[in-house]
Amino acid sequence: MFTRTGLTNASLVWHPVKARYYSLRPGNAAFPLETWVAGSSTSVCTATAGVDSRGLWYNPATNAIERNCFGTLGWATLGIDAASCATKVPSPPSFQASCRPPHNPLRPSTPSRTRC
Repeated sequence: MFTRTGLTNASLVWHPVKARYYSLRPGNAAFPLETWVAGSSTSVCTATAGVDSRGLWYNPATNAIERNCFGTLGWATLGIDAASCATKVPSPPSFQASCRPPHNPLRPSTPSRTRC
């Protein structure tokens, strides 16, 4: 995906309720975090990631876009503002990383995830 910043993002996820795509370029807190409308060839909103993020996914249990972050930072819910644009989350130390892995129905012993 080619972005308005001229960079290629590596993670793209669809939010079915917000009807938006969210993408990020992994590897640095200053890299772009972008919001897309279906059918648009350019992003409609751009922010910085705020935290060194490595991937995005939609969690239907929480109705939120979530991300995994570098090293021990853990997982977090992606901020989305009133205009359905992605927003960065606070950088450490206020960043909450006390989440556990998601429930895996194939492995019932896996603990349920707590919200960040």
